[in-house]
Amino acid sequence: MTTADAFLDRLITHEQDPLAIDARRVAELAARIADTPPSATRSTSGDVTRLSQYVTELLRRTAKLEATNEAAQLMKNQDTAH
Repeated sequence: MTTADAFLDRLITHEQDPLAIDARRVAELAARIADTPPSATRSTSGDVTRLSQYVTELLRRTAKLEATNEAAQLMKNQDTAH
């Protein structure tokens, strides 16, 4: 394993748990919105806006993690090919 491989592996490991925690928070917020729909006394537009922002950020981080995983795998494959 090269230094770059090790770095990418640490980066992936470091990001996986926080990503899972944030994904659970998004799911909890979505469930809260579903459990308490808008009414005459409660507005949910702020919650939905916040959910949208969280999902956008989660999508960005997930795509970055997937690209890092792919790069790490390509580097490992290249190392074994030589």
